[in-house]
Amino acid sequence: MNVPFEITSGPGQSYLMRNVSGQTVDLVTVTVDHPEGLTRDLPSEETFGPGASKKFLVLATWQTGRPVEVLVSWDVHPTPYALPLPPKN
Repeated sequence: MNVPFEITSGPGQSYLMRNVSGQTVDLVTVTVDHPEGLTRDLPSEETFGPGASKKFLVLATWQTGRPVEVLVSWDVHPTPYALPLPPKN
């Protein structure tokens, strides 16, 4: 499948999700199996134009660790697709 997104590691505990396709992608939603209080700014039914990006946080603690993937869905792919989170150094 041609997934229109890539996720790169940002500063601290942030990540950057970018639309790498040449098309606008609508209804982009990201979910993660992680405590809600330890996530910030996950896209929810958002529109990503070509090349558009959004920064979000997935915070790790000693008790929770860091998830290895997020689930992404969008208008033409409503079934969540697992995208790996890059490792943090």
